[in-house]
Amino acid sequence: LRGDPAARWNVAALARRVGMSASAFAHAYPRVAGETPHRAILRLKIEAAKKLLLDQRLRVKETAERLGFSSEFHFSRAFKRLEGVPPRDYRPALLRRRV
Repeated sequence: LRGDPAARWNVAALARRVGMSASAFAHAYPRVAGETPHRAILRLKIEAAKKLLLDQRLRVKETAERLGFSSEFHFSRAFKRLEGVPPRDYRPALLRRRV
């Protein structure tokens, strides 16, 4: 996941990588990781997005595309849900904190 956050990861793909059925993986993962596979995928994508957003040349839409989100809207909504601010406000807030 960390090596390729833009890939279209899903429970079935992750389960195949570890040799489990999708249902067994979806049931076991939260007990081990403390979150659902979907939440882990989303969290890792948002962590990658935070790094990409530091590049002032990239627009939010380009960041969303690079990370495999279906739309800028979907990316922005997911980012705000996890970070508390929309991605367009994240970069200026981060830059203000660094000054």
